[in-house]
Amino acid sequence: MNDPLASDRLRKVRALLAKAEETNFPDEATTYLSKAAALVSKWELDEAMVWADTPEQERSAPITRTVDVTAPYANRKTVLLGVVAQANGCRVIRMSTSSNGHRVALIGFGHDVEVTELLFSSLLVQMTRAMLADESRQPTPTATAQWRRSFIVAFSNRVDERLQSARHTAGVEHDRVAGASQPSAALVLIDRSKRVDEETRRQFPRLRSSYVSSGSSSSGARAGKRAGDRAELGGHLKPSPRALRR
Repeated sequence: MNDPLASDRLRKVRALLAKAEETNFPDEATTYLSKAAALVSKWELDEAMVWADTPEQERSAPITRTVDVTAPYANRKTVLLGVVAQANGCRVIRMSTSSNGHRVALIGFGHDVEVTELLFSSLLVQMTRAMLADESRQPTPTATAQWRRSFIVAFSNRVDERLQSARHTAGVEHDRVAGASQPSAALVLIDRSKRVDEETRRQFPRLRSSYVSSGSSSSGARAGKRAGDRAELGGHLKPSPRALRR
């Protein structure tokens, strides 16, 4: 992002997340993380309201960016990208598949695409670290793969719940402060969502839905949900201690 205001906002979020990482008190860390998620949602809504107040002919249009989702477990990782994108008003379309993973199109308004990429990258690192740290010993490689698949989907589902909750709270607070003088947050977001859907259909007129199994490991699902509860939702990125093997 080249916008100085956007860069300053991201610095504030990263500062909150750094405090969350430094504290030894779980409740205090949760407070910092909740504040970071709330700020991200509020600023996303601020961006949408400015767009709604701009004359139609001067409004920005959705953009498309290519994202590579690497193997292993590219199908499940794409689920995580999808929930992050949906929470930020974007769409994810798989364009190609290979042994190295998936290449997908990320479609949305520029600010939303930037935030989605940042948050997805951060969550992917967090998820991998948590999965390797919490992974119970499985009797076979097949069982390990099943455990990990269930972990990733459960992690993604819990992150989705948290992001949607933060977005809803930001919308309610906006409407309370703005009153009847401005359009509701829900209406503005629906309008932007329609624009993104139109652009998606224009580029990909023959779309088909795909289904990804939630996996068969209940212990992996429980571990994934726990990790999703702890995940940082402000886009702070630290290097992964080791790569995830197949």
